[in-house]
Amino acid sequence: GQVVASVAFGLVHLPFRAFPNWRHAVVAAILGWFCGQAWRQGNVVAASITHALAATVWRLLLAG
Repeated sequence: GQVVASVAFGLVHLPFRAFPNWRHAVVAAILGWFCGQAWRQGNVVAASITHALAATVWRLLLAG
């Protein structure tokens, strides 16, 4: 189930900026995996912080 959720999370991010943005979708799928791992361990705060940090790093360093 976590793999499906991670892939779905990546696909939802596919239209980010320009469609299809495969680079962003792949990064989002990987992020989805780690956020899912944190959530499965009962740490919703860690999942939220991980998502916020990844979004910030993407915007500051990778968005180009």
